[in-house]
Amino acid sequence: MDTLREADVCALLELVGESNAHRSLRSFREGILPGLRRLVPCEISSYNEVEAARVRDLGSGRRA
Repeated sequence: MDTLREADVCALLELVGESNAHRSLRSFREGILPGLRRLVPCEISSYNEVEAARVRDLGSGRRA
């Protein structure tokens, strides 16, 4: 298993601090992607929400 560099850990902790500073879900939704793109450079990024009450367990009830 590879070890994270100290700079990577610091960047991750900075993002966690930034995400904790959002005081509303709307603010979090708007602000999290720029921080993630700084942490993981990429061309495309997305933010998805899953409402746990609507998620079905599609793996249960399999036939033998």
